[in-house]
Amino acid sequence: MIRLIYRSISIHELLLHEVCEQAGLYVAAGLEVEHADGTGPKWKVASADPAAATVAVGGVVAEWLRGDEGWRVDFVATVRPLMWLVGSSAVPVTSVADLLGRRVAIPGLRDMPTMFLRLLLQRHGHDIATDIEPVEVAHRPDRLRLLQEGEVDVSLLGPEGLSPTASGALPPALYVGDHVEFPTVGLASRPGLDRGEAATLAAVFASAVALMRDDVALGVAAMQAVEPQVSPAVAELVLRGVVSEQWQPATWPASGSLGDVPAVAAFLGVAMPPPDAARRFLHNWAADDALD
Repeated sequence: MIRLIYRSISIHELLLHEVCEQAGLYVAAGLEVEHADGTGPKWKVASADPAAATVAVGGVVAEWLRGDEGWRVDFVATVRPLMWLVGSSAVPVTSVADLLGRRVAIPGLRDMPTMFLRLLLQRHGHDIATDIEPVEVAHRPDRLRLLQEGEVDVSLLGPEGLSPTASGALPPALYVGDHVEFPTVGLASRPGLDRGEAATLAAVFASAVALMRDDVALGVAAMQAVEPQVSPAVAELVLRGVVSEQWQPATWPASGSLGDVPAVAAFLGVAMPPPDAARRFLHNWAADDALD
């Protein structure tokens, strides 16, 4: 039995698992997978399992940057966070300039999604502490509710915060994935997990990414199973326009670039490991013959 830990109840983290469940990919591969709650303080206990696995690759990379070498990245599904900065009806957001001076609901100042917001602001010469008014709201439903009630101007949300326009397009919103390149979702494992099982699970996840492109209806059903409030129209738009384009069953970093990993290290206040060490850590070990 593989204990697969998630750190947030979100489409971003749970989509691959749900596709695997609905398509029977785990069963076909001969795997028994148990989904384990690692939200909030539960992460410390869940991740202490020497044979643990997690879809939360972004958090694992951050912990590695802080010195925790007890994880191995087996598969990176995407380096584009599936998150949007969504404005209220009175404050449409289509650029970083639209955020300035606004009350922005975030999960927490040290959470990874907020780290991505910091990167986005920094790229445009701004700082989260001085150029916006961050409002810490731990739960996404609460961030959406406060936005709808006008208590905040902008919220950091997943697809659940989007509504299609009259023309059937995604609404005006600032897609974080257009501005950040950081491994976020995939598979990472502790050394105690059997390497053969890790390789099989990584291959199953890669199959799930490819399957969502070919079977949009399956992807829509999986997305709605995770977030029932997401309309079929939004789910299809996100799958066709974002997931199909930016979720790839391939090794990262393929080009040798480390994307925004050095920038996140700087935000964490830690020294960036040598590039070779970083590439080795982020290599898709589960697909490498060197495992044998």
